[in-house]
Amino acid sequence: MKNLGFVLYALALLIALAGSLPAQVSPEPPEPAPDGEARLLRYPDIHGDRVVFVYAGDLWSVPLSGGRAARLTTSDGLELSPRFSPDGKWIAFTGEYDGNRDVYLIPAAGGEPRRLTWRQAQYGELRHGYDNYVLDWTPDGKKILFRSWRLSFDSWFMRLFTVAADSSAAPEALGLPEGGLAAYSPDGSRLAYNRTFRNFRTWKRYYGGLAQDIWLWDFASGKSRRLTDWKGTDTDPLWLGEKIYYNSDEQGKFNLYRLDPETGAREPLTRHLKWDVRWPGAGPGGIVYQCGGYLYHLDPQTGVSRRIPVMIGDDRIHRRPAWKDVGKLVSTYNLSATGKRAVFEARGDIFTVPAEHGEVRQLTATSGAHERSPVWSPDGNWICCISDETGEEELCLVEPGPVGAAERKKVRLTTDGSCHRFNPVWSPDNKRIAFADKNLKLWLLDLGSRQQTLVDTSSLWEITEYSFSPCGNWLAYSKPVQRNREFSSVFLYDIAGRKVHRVADGMTNDTGPVFDPGGKYLFFISGRDLSPKLGHFEMSYIYENTDRVYLLTLQADTLSPLAPRSDEEQGDGAAEDKQDEEKKKKDKKEDKKAAPARTRIDLVGLAGRLVVLSEKPGNYEYLRSGEGQVFWLESPQQGKKSLYRYDIAGREQKLLAGGVDGYDISPDGKKLIVRKGESFVVADAGSAEIDFSKGGLKVSGLRAKVDYRAEWRQMFYEAWRQERDFFYDPGLHQLDWQAERDRYAALLDHVAHRDDLNYILGEMLG
Repeated sequence: MKNLGFVLYALALLIALAGSLPAQVSPEPPEPAPDGEARLLRYPDIHGDRVVFVYAGDLWSVPLSGGRAARLTTSDGLELSPRFSPDGKWIAFTGEYDGNRDVYLIPAAGGEPRRLTWRQAQYGELRHGYDNYVLDWTPDGKKILFRSWRLSFDSWFMRLFTVAADSSAAPEALGLPEGGLAAYSPDGSRLAYNRTFRNFRTWKRYYGGLAQDIWLWDFASGKSRRLTDWKGTDTDPLWLGEKIYYNSDEQGKFNLYRLDPETGAREPLTRHLKWDVRWPGAGPGGIVYQCGGYLYHLDPQTGVSRRIPVMIGDDRIHRRPAWKDVGKLVSTYNLSATGKRAVFEARGDIFTVPAEHGEVRQLTATSGAHERSPVWSPDGNWICCISDETGEEELCLVEPGPVGAAERKKVRLTTDGSCHRFNPVWSPDNKRIAFADKNLKLWLLDLGSRQQTLVDTSSLWEITEYSFSPCGNWLAYSKPVQRNREFSSVFLYDIAGRKVHRVADGMTNDTGPVFDPGGKYLFFISGRDLSPKLGHFEMSYIYENTDRVYLLTLQADTLSPLAPRSDEEQGDGAAEDKQDEEKKKKDKKEDKKAAPARTRIDLVGLAGRLVVLSEKPGNYEYLRSGEGQVFWLESPQQGKKSLYRYDIAGREQKLLAGGVDGYDISPDGKKLIVRKGESFVVADAGSAEIDFSKGGLKVSGLRAKVDYRAEWRQMFYEAWRQERDFFYDPGLHQLDWQAERDRYAALLDHVAHRDDLNYILGEMLG
C-alpha cells in the first residue's frame, strides 16, 4: 500500500508539473487516410469538444474526436475564418451572403446568420486578404475583432476594429495604426498581432521586408514591442493561458511554436516536414490547425498532435457541370478573311460570331483544355489556335464552318510542345504559320510538310511581334538586342534563302513591324523622340512619349509616299496620259485576285529610306496595315487607349475612336474589329470614326457548359507549367518541380470549391 501511495503521489506531481515542463516536439503523424475521409478542410477553430472549419466555401462542425461533420451554412458565397465566442455559444465569421464580404454571427449549433457590418468591401485583391476579416473575440464575449480597410489610405495597410456582437453600435477602431492577424490576451489588456498581413501571399522561405514578426500591444500604455525576430515569417498569433502560440517557418516548413511573452523563451511544438501548418485556431480544448488538407488537434500540455478524421456527406454542388455565360470573359479575338465573322476565345473555348446574320458557333467545348489565341486563315478555311489538350501547348487547326460538333475537324499541327507558346500568325498564302515560344525562339511551320524551321533566337527576352510580307516570302519581326537599355531592333527573314537581315543599327528601340498589302512599305514603331524631364524628387531624367510610327520604302526605286508634291499644268499629252491611267486601273482591278508578286526588298541603303508618319510622339503599340492606310493604338500612362489611322495618299492622321481596349483587322485589310469594354464593333477600315452607339457583336450569346472538375485540373497543370517556364531561375532553386506537381496533384480529387483550388495553387507556387 505504501508503494501504491508513492506511485499515486508521483503521478499527481507529474501531472501538476506537466504545464511547466517543455513540450515534446510532436513528430509528423502518418498521412495515409482511410477511404472517405475528407480533405482540403480549412480555417479551423475549437471550443471544448467541438471544431468548426471551412469546407467547399461553407462552415461545418465536427466533434473533436472526429466523425461525420454537420453543415452550418449553405450560401453560394464564401464563408471563412470562423471563431467561437468565449462561451462557445456563437460563431463569428466573414461571409459573402449579400454580394459583399462582411462580419456575420450564427449560433454554434447552426441557424440564420446575422449581419454585423454594413460597409462595401474595398480593393478586393486576394493577396491583400479579405475586407471585414474576422480575427477573434474580446475575452468578455461582447465584441468581435476584425480587420478592415475602412480608414486605410491604400491597399497595403489595414486596421483592426471591433463590432458589438449584439449590433448595438457601429464598429470601433483600435489604437493600432496597422494590423494583420491578432489575438487577445485572456484578460483583454494586451493583443498579440502581426503588423502586416502576408498570409495570402504564400511566399515560402521569404526573408524580405514583408516577413512578419509577433508584436505585443498594450492597451493601457498604447505602446507595442516586438516579441520575435526570426528573419523569416512568424504569424498566426494565438493566446492560451499566459502563453502565446504562433506559426513559424524556422524549420523550413511552417510549424507551431510556444512563446512566453514575459521572458521571450520559445519552443517548437510540431514538426511537419512535408506540408505546412496553416490557419491555426485556439480555445478551450487546445489548438487545431490544417496541414496537407487535413485537420489536426494539438494538446499544448503534452505536445501530442493527432489528425482529426472528418467524414463529409456533401453533394459537391459547386463542382457540378453548369452552363455559363462567358461573353464577359473574352481574352483574344480576330476577324475572318472578309470580316463577316469574328472569332473569340472565352473561358478557354473558341467561338465565332456573325457580324450581322447567323448563329453563334462554339467550335471547341473542352473544359479540360485551354484553347487560346485563335486566328483566322486568310482563305477563311481554318482557325489556328494554341491548345494544351495533350498536357503541353500545341498548335491546332479547327474547322470554322456550320457543322455539328461531332463532324467538326480539329487537326493537331505540332507534337513537340515543351514550353509556353506565343500567338500564331498566318502567311497570306495560307502555307505557313509563324509562332514563338518561351525558350526565346521564333519558328516557321510549313503546313504541307509540318516541318518547323528555326528563324531566330534571342538571348535576352521573348520574340512576340512578327508578320509576313504580302506574298509570304519574308518575315519581319522585332527582337531585344540590348540588355542594359532594353532596346529591340527590327529584322527581316528571307524565307527562301534562310537569311536574317537587320533593318537598323540598334541605336533606337524599334518594335512591331508590319508590311503594307502592296509590298512597298514596312511600318514599325520607334522610340526616337527624346525629351528628358528632371523628376521633382529624384535627380534623374524621365523619358516618356518617345514613340512615333515610321515607314520604310522597301525598294530603292519606290518613291517615298511623303516625297514633296508639286502641282503642274497638264500639256497636250494629258488625254493620252489619262487613257494610260485608266488602263492601269483596269489591269489592276483584273489582277486583283491574282497571287501577289514576290516582294522585292533592296537591303542596301534600307535604313536610310525612312520617314515618320505619326504627327506627335506618344506611347504607341499594335500596328496593323490595310490598303493605303496604317493603324495603331496610343496607350497613355493613365487612361484608356485611342485608335488612330494614317491615310498614306492623303498624308493625314485621324482619330477613329477613344477609350478603347484593343482592335484587330481582317486579313483582307477592309474591316476592323474594335473593343470597348465588353462591346465589340465591326466597321469598315475606311470609316470616318468608330460608332459604338449602334450596337455591336452579340457576345452575350457566348455560352459554354463548364465541367468544373476538368477545368480546375487544367488550371492546376497550366499554373504548374507557367511557373516552370517563367520562373527567373530555370533550375527552380534545385526544387524537383515534377515531384511537386505530382504531390499537389493528389489533392485535386478533393477540390469541391474554387477557393480549394486557390489554396492548392497558393501552396504549390509559393
